[in-house]
Amino acid sequence: MGERVCFTKLSNGLTVHLIPKEDYYETYGIITAKFGSVDTRILVNGVEKQYPAGIAHFLEHKLFEDEKGQDFLKRFVQLGSESNAFTSFTKTSYLFSTTSKVTENIQLLLEMVSKASFTEKTISKEREIIQQEIGMYQDSPDYQLFFGALEQLYPATSLADDIAGTKESAGFGFIGMIGPISAFKFLHVDSAVMSIILIIIGFFVVPLVTAFILDVILRRVLKLFTNDIYKFMG
Repeated sequence: MGERVCFTKLSNGLTVHLIPKEDYYETYGIITAKFGSVDTRILVNGVEKQYPAGIAHFLEHKLFEDEKGQDFLKRFVQLGSESNAFTSFTKTSYLFSTTSKVTENIQLLLEMVSKASFTEKTISKEREIIQQEIGMYQDSPDYQLFFGALEQLYPATSLADDIAGTKESAGFGFIGMIGPISAFKFLHVDSAVMSIILIIIGFFVVPLVTAFILDVILRRVLKLFTNDIYKFMG
């Protein structure tokens, strides 16, 4: 098909796929972590910890808020781009689309997913938002039918749980977590090679984008790969 895909894996475990498209007007970026709703049992320092349903979905929401309480969505809008995220059973993804300022959007995406910050106030605020979201899904016949079937097929497993968790479990795993944490580390705790993939597709110059990603990772993100998460999760 004549597709050109540039692939590299960085020493910190991040896998990068660059797919240049000369006939594209838009550029899309997505970063995906192998951390979804079924991942409620997590190894921390070699010890398995059990966390409530919806913990991946809650983290997805929280990463859109920086340490100052500002919304990353607004920062993407200021760059003239769109941004979103989603959580599935096995992964969490964060993405953007833009027609300009590609490197600035990549930097913002990496910044957003590299660090999370928690306060009692923001955890409580996000719990209310997710509880409302869960209530909305509970009013959907299709959604109820789908998860009702899963509950019958896979009882007493994480597959039987709603991806967002329950109104009671929403954000429960983060209660007591105050301050910044390394979100990359959280997304795959105790993994020797973190399963995190960054894909950029669209109109861009590959060497320029490659150099820029390496610069951002080495100077601004890599330093955030710490063991701080263990003191919260241990």
